[in-house]
Amino acid sequence: MDGILVRGDVAMDGPGIAAVRLPGPGTGIAAPGLVDLQGNGYAGVDLLASDSDPLMEVGTRLVRAGVPPISQPW
Repeated sequence: MDGILVRGDVAMDGPGIAAVRLPGPGTGIAAPGLVDLQGNGYAGVDLLASDSDPLMEVGTRLVRAGVPPISQPW
């Protein structure tokens, strides 16, 4: 939540989150399902021709940007 991992269960209301930090047996991390069969680049970085620094930048930017719903075209 706002860049911080929050412990506790999550209550859902349809596709949205109704409440967080609920007491309960939750031991994992609630996160959106992320599926990408292949990523060749992002944010101007060619992943096939990059060393570790640009790769880490791509990871940082992807976390910041999140993943759009499948119905949102790129």
